[in-house]
Amino acid sequence: MKIGIVTLPLHSNYGGILQAWALQTVLTRMGHDVKVIDRDFKSRKSDWFVLYPKRILKKYVLKQNIPIFHEKLQYASYLNNTIHTRPFIEKYIERRLVRNLSDIKKKDFDVYVFGSDQIWRAIYVPSFCSTIADAFGKFANKWNVIRLSYAASFGVDNLDEFSKSEIKKVKKELHHFKAVSVRESDGVNICKKYFDIDAIHVLDPTLLISKEEYLDLVDSIPVSKNGILEYILDPDTEKETIVKNLQTNLGETVYSPLSYGESQVSVEEWISGFRDAKMVVTDSFHACVFSIIFQKPFIVIANPARGFSRIKSLLKMFDLQHHLVSSTDQIRSIDSYEIDSSVYDALVEWQHKSIDFLISALVKN
Repeated sequence: MKIGIVTLPLHSNYGGILQAWALQTVLTRMGHDVKVIDRDFKSRKSDWFVLYPKRILKKYVLKQNIPIFHEKLQYASYLNNTIHTRPFIEKYIERRLVRNLSDIKKKDFDVYVFGSDQIWRAIYVPSFCSTIADAFGKFANKWNVIRLSYAASFGVDNLDEFSKSEIKKVKKELHHFKAVSVRESDGVNICKKYFDIDAIHVLDPTLLISKEEYLDLVDSIPVSKNGILEYILDPDTEKETIVKNLQTNLGETVYSPLSYGESQVSVEEWISGFRDAKMVVTDSFHACVFSIIFQKPFIVIANPARGFSRIKSLLKMFDLQHHLVSSTDQIRSIDSYEIDSSVYDALVEWQHKSIDFLISALVKN
C-alpha cells in the first residue's frame, strides 16, 4: 500500500529526523511504498504573481501589519538552520513535499500514519498544518483511506493546551481511525479520558531499529575518545553546574554536538557521539533512547518545558527511573547508571508488541 507518514517537519531536530527515518524503514520492510509528508519551505515562482501582490495590497492599501516575503525569508532560514541535518534527510528519507496538507491529493496515498514525536501537542500543530483537526486527519475525511497513528505523542500528561472546541473536534476525527497507538502511558490515559479511545502503548520508532543498523549508518565516522556526551536542549545554570561537577568527579572530557541549542554536527556524527561516549548527560527524550540503544550509562535532567511525560514514560518502561536527576547531590558513580541486560529483554518484548500493532493495523479489511 502507499503510505504517507504525517509527522512534524524534518528540520534540525536529530530525534525528530531519526524517528521519521526509522518508521519509514520499518514500514518499507513490510512491503509498503512509504513517503514522509514533509513541509516544503521553498518559495515558489507563483508567489510573485499571486501571493505577494495580495500581501502588498493588504499591507499598503488596507494597512494590515503582515510580512510580504514570508516564504522567501523562511526558506533562507530553513537552509541555514538545516545545513548539518539536511544531507541525511535528502539521502535517506523519501518525502512528499507539501506547503500545506491541503496540497495532498486523494490518489496520493492509501494509508496515513500519524506519528511519531509530539505530533499531537497543540503548540506544535501550527508547524505542519493549519488546524488542530487536520493534525488528526480531517484533510482526508472524504477519501476512502485508512488512518492510524503510530507512537503519536501529546508530549504532556494533560490537554491544557487544547480548547474545549478543539477537544471535541479531535474526538470526532479519532473515531475515524482504524487504530490508535501512542508513545506514552499518559497518552493512553488521555485517549480514554477525553476521546473514549482505547489506545495502545508502543515504542518510539527509533527503538525498532537495531544497534547494528545504526552502526552501519556511522561506519565512515572515525571513532573518537569522547568522555561525557552532553546533549542539553535547554541550557541553564543548574544544568551547567551538574555537567561541570560530573566532569570533575569523573575526570572526563565533555563533548557537545550543540552550541547554544543549535545543531553543530551531521545526523551521522550525532549518532556516533553515542557510539563513542563513556557516559551521556541530557535533558532530551531521544538522547535517552540512543543511550539505551548503545547501552551507555546516562543521566537525564527533567525538562518540563519540552514535555516531561515522554521521558518519565520511557524510563518506567525499562525500570530506569533512577537515571532521572535534578541536582548534583543525586548523582552516584558511573557504574550505577549502566544499563542492565534485563532492559534489552524488555525491549524485545516491546518491539514484538509494537510491530504486531503495525501489522494488524495495516491489514486490509
